[in-house]
Amino acid sequence: MPYGYDFVYTEDDAFYRVIAESLTVGNGYEYGTLWEVLYIVNGGSIDYEYGEQIFKNKIFGVSHEVGDWFWEPDTNIIIEQCEENLGANLFMLRWAGNLDPDLTVEAYTVVAGGDESYLYNIGDDDGEVDPGEYILLRLDLNNQSVRPADGVTATLSTDSPWVAPFEGVDWSMGHMEFGDVGPGVHSYDVPAYWFKVLSDCPDGETLGFAVEFQDSANQPVGSDTLLIPVVGSDEFPPEFLDVDVTPRYCTVGGQVTITTTIWEGGDLQDVEAAIAAPDSGVIATIPLYDDGAHGDGLPDDRTYGGYW
Repeated sequence: MPYGYDFVYTEDDAFYRVIAESLTVGNGYEYGTLWEVLYIVNGGSIDYEYGEQIFKNKIFGVSHEVGDWFWEPDTNIIIEQCEENLGANLFMLRWAGNLDPDLTVEAYTVVAGGDESYLYNIGDDDGEVDPGEYILLRLDLNNQSVRPADGVTATLSTDSPWVAPFEGVDWSMGHMEFGDVGPGVHSYDVPAYWFKVLSDCPDGETLGFAVEFQDSANQPVGSDTLLIPVVGSDEFPPEFLDVDVTPRYCTVGGQVTITTTIWEGGDLQDVEAAIAAPDSGVIATIPLYDDGAHGDGLPDDRTYGGYW
């Protein structure tokens, strides 16, 4: 990697290291600038290829230093070295021929699942994905091309039986907006994707998501597979939201409607509202239903209702 003539880095050093890391996955070679890995040189070809930008564009060149000798005399070792670097050379050919943006997921972060700064915070906020949790992910992207991708959006999808989208939120189905993504790795502070993990998801299960990237012209600019391990078991109680009693005051013999919205990672078998008097304790227990017939809105919308 340039530069080699002095102890300096190029302005694209971070992108160079993305390339170098991919090149050395198979052979395990050390990578870096010439002076980091070997020594200062009196001007190398890759210095010129990258550095001269008046009469040509940048050329992203790398130099492979292979073996212990500049001229290896043993044919068998030469063959071994060629085989050792076949994957790296094929990667370089693919990369050199792919100037269009090529986006992948570099990493993901669990930014909810018990974090009380978010409204739906069922979980223990340990940075892992547990059964019964409501999860909010953030993605870091890697553009493996030298060209930027404009107006990037991404869609996540899964066929896992243990994942359910976040109810009632339009962007819960996996649509994310990242804006313009230049070369290299980019981190994003904005949350990306809500989903819930069902309560009976087995410990050790891996949730698989297909990620498809598009640019502002709706052209594909990359794809990836996101694998998220699930640990533990469901230890989280349901969360009750928007509890409402209408009317607040009623005459003897009148009727009161009780409703609440419940978030839970699994199925709810029975929901009841306990009516308590200040001096007498619980004086009545009212069953609540999510069938659309007890003041609860639509069937199966997680809003439960009942009459007293």
